[in-house]
Amino acid sequence: MEIALFADGETFKFIVEKMRCLQKSKVKFYLLCYLYFYATGENPELKDDKTYLFEVLKELSVDKNKEVKSLAEASLKELERSM
Repeated sequence: MEIALFADGETFKFIVEKMRCLQKSKVKFYLLCYLYFYATGENPELKDDKTYLFEVLKELSVDKNKEVKSLAEASLKELERSM
């Protein structure tokens, strides 16, 4: 998660888009860990990307995998709290 501390908006979107293309549950889980980090507001440089983050989390919150779905929902709650 070290990259998450220093990523700018472009890098953030690049990583998310690459991971979104993959359908494996394990990749989605790691993607959600990455997104949760941002949803909690740990990287202040990404305040402008909250709308994008919300869209990605909303998409993942309807996933078939229960773990992915619950982590996406928890991330959405954190994001709403930080807005």
